[in-house]
Amino acid sequence: GQMGRVGIVGGCREYTGAPYFGGVTALRSGADIAHVFCTKGAALALKSYSPELIVHGCINETDDNGGSVEESVEKVIQWAASLDAVVIGPGLGRDPKVLETAILLMKRLREKNIPLIIDGDGLWALNQDPAALKGYKTCLLTPNVVEFSRLTKVLNLPDGSPVHKVAEAMGHCTILQKGQIDHISDGFSEVSCDHPGAPRRCGGIGDVLAGACATMCSWACSQKQHSSSAENVLLRAALCSCKLTRQSTRLAFEKHRRGLGATHILEEVEIAFQQLFPL
Repeated sequence: GQMGRVGIVGGCREYTGAPYFGGVTALRSGADIAHVFCTKGAALALKSYSPELIVHGCINETDDNGGSVEESVEKVIQWAASLDAVVIGPGLGRDPKVLETAILLMKRLREKNIPLIIDGDGLWALNQDPAALKGYKTCLLTPNVVEFSRLTKVLNLPDGSPVHKVAEAMGHCTILQKGQIDHISDGFSEVSCDHPGAPRRCGGIGDVLAGACATMCSWACSQKQHSSSAENVLLRAALCSCKLTRQSTRLAFEKHRRGLGATHILEEVEIAFQQLFPL
């Protein structure tokens, strides 16, 4: 576990691929252990995809017989001391009870100062209660164009506001605004990533990025504990994650062209990592 133990809170009956892509990317980026905390209806499928993921079908949905939000949260929190970073959102779905669970988890994990990456449906949940993470500087949000626009409106900012203004309004959380060029800011500083990727944008690339962010953020925050620097290490972690995802996607596209899928990108993560960050 010394190279990182990450958690992915995501996966429901309809969406089981997203947490798989995120968890496996975290492992292939260099993390030692990946836990997936999903709804009960998603657990069996996720267990069958990979023996490398530790899958906990512990999140209750509205139509489950019994089981409260608090019960779901406690089943995740009991693992908190063993996690170096947690992604909330990939494939989580929009069941009201699940979204309520996600919001409460954000608050509880924030109290424990665990680095958080909020992606996909986790961002949809956060829009219902931005205060849950506002001002939490050990947090990385990863919105795409549509998700960024929603967040901007929730924060009562003008449409088209730049990423540094949105990050500032979120109390200096770090925001990775995904796009043709990725823009990353904490409201104080900003970096961009235009590393060559692929012209094809298949489903699952965002989940791959979230998994890479989990590993990179766990490393960055671990090193931060032994440093007196005031640098926001999440900026660097997010930038490295963007480069890794783009490089992996480009390598996969060179082989599969129109047939590119997220599973092909997973096959290239290790190679891309060595090309970008040779030991």
